[in-house]
Order: sequence, then C-alpha cells, then structure tokens
Amino acid sequence: MKIYKIFAILVFLVGELTGGSSTASANYIIDDTSLISSKIPPSQIRALEDKTGTLTIDQIRNDLAQFKKLDELPELRTDHHYWFTAKIENKGSTDRQLILDKLANWDKFKAYAIKDNGSTEIIDKNQSSYSSAINPSVRNNLTTLDNAHFESRYARFDLTKGERAQIIIFVSADHHFKHPELTINIADYAKYLELKRQSLYFEGILLGAIFSLLIFSIYNAIILRDSASISYAFWLLFSCMLPVSLSMLDGQRLNEFFINANELKILGIEFDFFVLYAAGCLQNVLFILFSSMFLNIKARHPTINNILKVYSVSVVCYYLAQLFVPYNFPANYLWEPFYILHIIILLLIFFCSTIESIKGQRSAHLFIAALVPYIAFRIFYSLGIVKWWTPLALLPDSGLFYFLKNSAGIQQVLSIAFEAIIISLAVADRTKSLQDEVAKSSQDQKKLVEDQNKTLELTVQERTMDLNSERANIQKLLHNTMPISVAEELQQKGSAPPIRHDSVTVLFTDFVGFTQASSIMPANRMVSELNEIFGEFDRITEQFGVEKIKTIGDAYMAVAGAPEFCDDHATRCAKAALKMVEYIQERNNTATFKWSLRVGLHSGPVVAGVIGKKRIAYDIWGDSVNLASRMESASDPNRVNISAYTFDLIRNHFVCEYRGKIPIKGKGDMDMYFLGTQIVPPTSG
Repeated sequence: MKIYKIFAILVFLVGELTGGSSTASANYIIDDTSLISSKIPPSQIRALEDKTGTLTIDQIRNDLAQFKKLDELPELRTDHHYWFTAKIENKGSTDRQLILDKLANWDKFKAYAIKDNGSTEIIDKNQSSYSSAINPSVRNNLTTLDNAHFESRYARFDLTKGERAQIIIFVSADHHFKHPELTINIADYAKYLELKRQSLYFEGILLGAIFSLLIFSIYNAIILRDSASISYAFWLLFSCMLPVSLSMLDGQRLNEFFINANELKILGIEFDFFVLYAAGCLQNVLFILFSSMFLNIKARHPTINNILKVYSVSVVCYYLAQLFVPYNFPANYLWEPFYILHIIILLLIFFCSTIESIKGQRSAHLFIAALVPYIAFRIFYSLGIVKWWTPLALLPDSGLFYFLKNSAGIQQVLSIAFEAIIISLAVADRTKSLQDEVAKSSQDQKKLVEDQNKTLELTVQERTMDLNSERANIQKLLHNTMPISVAEELQQKGSAPPIRHDSVTVLFTDFVGFTQASSIMPANRMVSELNEIFGEFDRITEQFGVEKIKTIGDAYMAVAGAPEFCDDHATRCAKAALKMVEYIQERNNTATFKWSLRVGLHSGPVVAGVIGKKRIAYDIWGDSVNLASRMESASDPNRVNISAYTFDLIRNHFVCEYRGKIPIKGKGDMDMYFLGTQIVPPTSG
C-alpha cells in the first residue's frame, strides 16, 4: 500500500515537473480574487475516450499519459464514455469548499480528487444530470428531509490553503445528449449557495406573478369563453409548469418542495425530465395558437397561418424525438435548426402584429410591446443552448447577473413573466374592445328594429289610404281574405253566422327551430323567407282545393270540407301536405337558410264563420282544430303526422306507417300514423 502511494505521488510530481504534456499543462489557480464560479480554460484540460466504459480510476491513475488535448479527441459520441482531468491549486488566504458547477449535461458522472499526499477522494460516486436526487448520498426528497440528514447535492470537495489537487471526472451519456463538450466549472460553495438563494427569491417572485396572471386568465376565459382567452389561460398554465421543472438552488427543481419524484417515471422517462419537455412543448405550441387567434392570423394572413400549423406539428415531433428516439450525433445538429426556426416563427408573429398595429388594432400595440422582450430573451436563451455567443455573456459574474447570464431557468421565467404581464394588459384591452363591439351591435340592432317598425307602420298607413281611396277593390280584397261564398254572403247580408261542418280535415304546419332562427335572422329576411314559403303554400292549397284559414307566426292552417262540403277532404289535405314537404326539401337544396317542416292532419267536426268587427277574418273552431295542432307538434321534421280518424278516410289511397299510441296533452294516448306515398291504382289492360 505504501509503494502504491509513493508511485502515485511520483506520477503526480512528474506531471507537475513536465508541465503536463499529456495531462493538464498547468495548475488552475484559485485565490482571493477568483470569481464565485469560473471555468477552467480548455487548454488546461486533458481527456481520454473510453469506448466501453470499463476503465477504473486505478487504471486511469496509473496511466495519465494517455490523456490528450481536447482538440485531439474525435467528435464526441453519445454511446462512448470519457475521462477528463485538470489540476487546481488553492493560493488563497483561506481554506476553500469547492463544487463542480455546471458540469455539462451528461447522463452520469463520477468525480475524483487526487490530493498532494496521493490520496484519492471520491467527490461524487454517481451523479445524474436530471435526477432530482443528484448526489446518491442524499436519498430523500426535500419534502421529507430534515436538518439531521441534509447533505449537499453538489459534487463538493475541500481544498485547504496552499493545497493542490488533480480532478479526474468520468462521464457517460444517453441519447439525450445536451451539451457535447468537456468542461469543468469550479465554484466557491458558500458564496454560490448565497447567490442561489437570491436567485430563488427572484425566480419565485416572477413565478408568483405568472401564477397570479394565470388566475386572472382562467377567470377571463370562463367569462368570455372565446378561443383566444382559453388558449392564453392554457399557455400560462404550462408556462408556470416550465420554470417549476427547471433547475435551481441546492438541488434541481422547485417541485422538489411539493412532490417526491426520485423514483417516479412516465413512459420510462424520469418524471422531472418528462414534465420539463412536455411543458416546454405545450407552452411553445399554445403560444403559437394564442397568437394566431389573438391577431386573427387565420383570416388576415392565411399563408403565415399555414406555416404556423406546420411549425406546431414539427414542435411536437421534435420534443417526442428528444424524449423517445435515440440518436448518436451531437445534439446541436437537432438544436440549431430547431431554434433558428423558432426565432423565425416569432419574427413572423411579430410581422403580423406590426401589420395589425398599423391598421389601428389597439391591442396589437401591447402585443408588440410584450413580444419584443420575449423574442430578445428567446434569442439569448437559444444562443446559450446551442453554445453560440450571446449578449448575456457581457454581463458581470456577480449577483443576479451571474444567474441571468448562466441560468436557463432565470432566462425562461423572466421572458415569460415580461410577456405574460404585458399580454395580460393586451387581453384586458381586447376584452374591453369586444364588450364595446357587443354594446355597439346591440344599439345597431335596436335601431334596426325601430326603423323596421317605422317602415312597417308607414306601409300599413299607405295600404290603408289605398284601400280607402279604392273602395272598388273591397270585393277583391274580401275574396283574398276568405272563401268566396262567405265573402259574398258578408257583402249581401252584412254578416256570416257560424256554421257547423260535421266532417272536415284540418291541416297544420310549423317550422322546426323557428324561435332560435328568428333570434339571429334579420327581421326583413325572416319576413321574406316566410312570405316566399307561405306564398307557395297558398298555391298548393289552391291546387288541391284546400282552403287557407290563416298564418300565426310560422304556423300555417288550412281546412278542406269547409265552407264548401266535399267527400274527399282528407285526400285533398294529404296531397297538399305531401306537396308542402316536397317543396321545402327541394327549396333547401339551393336556399341559404334550411328549414324543416312538421305537418299534422286530423279529421272531424268544426264550427266555421267570420269573427270580429274590424279586420274581419274567416276562422274555424272546435276540438278538431286542437287535435290537428297536436298532430303537428308530435310529428318529426319533414314528415306528415295524421290521426287515426284521418287514416281511416285515406287508408285506401296512401301508404301509412303506424307509430303506435302516443300521449297527447289532455287527450291521453292516441293512435298516430306517418303519411307515406300515394297509392297509384293499377291501369287497366
């Protein structure tokens, strides 16, 4: 054992004396002027490729000469393992507790420190970049830790005043290979934790602001129930999940305070890693969706809208590939085109918002104000991810600037918070604009109704004047408003007493969904629709010898067998009813508004006559009228429903479908039939 230590010391001293031609070329000096966290220059790092991952620390210590300069290594591969080393020396005035900070995101690593006396200190046995329990010596989650068992989660080691150590690190990767480089960052543990504490406060404040806006957005979405407000609420929801899943403080993520996810996996992927990628994917896609709806890009910029759709699909595919598809090449081959495309998409949205702002859309001004800092931070974040130069590199390595410069979590939360706050103002402004539009539309509709009422009143007055000036047209008018025989009797005798008719057939029609249609259709268009349809109904009733009685709103009533008796009154009404349904169906093939007609027939006795002193009208009364109305109400759209009494009169002339006994208000169960096609008698010969 003593021989082994002596040999290790000799190897260490030889490396020092020779300047480390195969290992680190010189010691990296840590003194009182060193930054809280500093990166060892690549020229002072040596590395070794371990293709099988079978080398041990003892083998490495015995053959440090096989290490090469970083630029002499082949391209890093995700299926290979690597050792790299550097020498550090504490020339400060005090002992130091140091940590390996921001080690590149490898799947696993082991770190060792060889001291001056030849001893090997295991800094960290097996660290995982994405596990919430980084240091395996800390098995509990923050939700269950207490002071008696708390240990640092960093790869930490002591370096006394004047002491030197050679750091040797073993790393391996899975297919989620994030930063393809071999770097060593050394940080002062105590000062670093203080900065982390400040970072947590800052990030917590921003996250609290986002959460408050989330509550507002949910309330706004419930009130408005429009697609833009709903997509904005979901975007904020996943925006909150994203920073919660990002690394911070002396551990990995804020969700450690709420859930123990050490062993939890989703589809074989570590819980934190899966949530981080799922939140990132959905946050990205939902922002595109919200922007498209908020700016109405689909209607105003259809080409850009199609590009956004393709991009959204590509985002989902990209994140799925990152989670589940193994690859054996540097991650930047995926990252660089993706983030470049991401920035291009944001610039396209900025272009659309600028166009809408120029057109005078007030909420687009605020949208631009929110988008500018968001794009800026996304560019800085993307440049940092792909390891390109970023303007944030100019910030000092002190205070919160250090984390703004080096922490993806801070950059993400800050950009989202800036945008969420300003866009919330834009959403509020848009909500007010929508309310103003609704109020204006209500005023316009009210004015339209008033104008239509005035127009109708003027029309009635003009018609009245025409009638008074053209008394010769009274007879013609009476013939148009009631049966000719009744009109002649009224002219001759001055009255037309009611007459009982023992056997007639009453026809009732009604439109399905008329009340709902009338609430949204302009009044003049509704009058036009009914006038056209009822005009055709008048022609049909005249064709088949059926007498029109009246229209009540969208209902049309006619009778056969009164005032003139006829034996085939049921057949006449059946033919007229089928023709009405046929006309509506043919009209729906070309008309803008589609109507569904219900028709009811019932045969029985009625009383008919002229009622009223002014605007007299011919009308019919009796239980048969009520039953015909009930038949119509119980019918299906575009079908003719008849009672058993009518069926008995036409059974030899029409094919009918028995419906069974159907309850009727005030009458109990009644037999009903659907009227079918007319039976064509066979031709002779």
